[in-house]
Amino acid sequence: MREFRMLSLVIMVISTLSISIFCGCEDEPDMDINDEFNDGSSAGGDRDSVNSTTMQIAPATTTLDTNGAATSFSVVGASGSVTWSVQDISKGSILTQSATAATYQRSVAGDNVVIATDSSGNAAFATVSQP
Repeated sequence: MREFRMLSLVIMVISTLSISIFCGCEDEPDMDINDEFNDGSSAGGDRDSVNSTTMQIAPATTTLDTNGAATSFSVVGASGSVTWSVQDISKGSILTQSATAATYQRSVAGDNVVIATDSSGNAAFATVSQP
């Protein structure tokens, strides 16, 4: 019976830690395609390996109703240089970018995510609704 209680305690601790890791306080949208992001280049990575607590993109959400529509984003709290990318390059792309701003253009319908990654590996995310 003691072994059963110990096993139950271990399972509960592991479950709690798993929930904290995978369902923790995330400000960014869920990156559901294997929890990875990239813009079609070799840059990109595992979302769980980045810290988005110090960086923010403004606006955090926006809507683009027509193909070809564009909007600008800015980032604050970045450390060093910033690289801009999108979750799905078939739905939109970054037209221009600088250390603190980027212009995103919609290609087709379907929500997308704009990602700013700084040289320290921190990332911030903005959701683009594209009905």
